Amino acid sequence: ASLDRRSGVRVTLGAGVGWSKAEFEALDQDFHTRGRRMDEALELMRLAWTTDPTTYRGEFFTLEEFKIQPKPVGSIPVWIGGTSDAAIARAGRADGYQGISISPDEMAALVDRLHEAGTGDDFVVSYRTGWDPNGMDHRQIVDEAEAGVHHVVAAPWRRTAEEWIESMERLVELVPLD
Repeated sequence: ASLDRRSGVRVTLGAGVGWSKAEFEALDQDFHTRGRRMDEALELMRLAWTTDPTTYRGEFFTLEEFKIQPKPVGSIPVWIGGTSDAAIARAGRADGYQGISISPDEMAALVDRLHEAGTGDDFVVSYRTGWDPNGMDHRQIVDEAEAGVHHVVAAPWRRTAEEWIESMERLVELVPLD
């Protein structure tokens, strides 16, 4: 909420349950309940962002008469990642989806699954890719952009600021902004 205010209302929360069982074991957390814990945590955050004070009693979290200050200026968008059926259903209850480096065909199929999960017209599909027009087939970039994605997080693998800017300028030529 503080970052939302400091950034001029530009915060988006990206959330996923994780995939590495070893990481959960290292933290002495149950790998198999991570989805239900995530659902509760998201519910708790949204409640805390809007209600003061509030009490929450869930399966994993219990908080009595708590509040978060400052409140966010507006509603902080939540984008969910993951490809499991549970992740897609969770995304259907969120504001957007954040995908990562899959093929254009897989992304198009995933977008279809998101629509089936009940996402509305204002739902955002974001995609983190390794796009670099100075080092990959340009057709692949165009195909990925046409897979139903609204927002792209590009990560060219350049070493200098000048090379990075050149890659981004080429991307704009390949994938015109709406």
